[in-house]
Amino acid sequence: LLFFVLYLFTTPECDPKIHRVVKHYSYFIVIQSYFHS
Repeated sequence: LLFFVLYLFTTPECDPKIHRVVKHYSYFIVIQSYFHS
């Protein structure tokens, strides 16, 4: 899942709107992984 997020981050032709959503989602993943550790 993290690789998928990184893939979207490194996609140059990514739509800014999608990019913003992915950024928020990645923050959620980081928070989730922090609480699960």
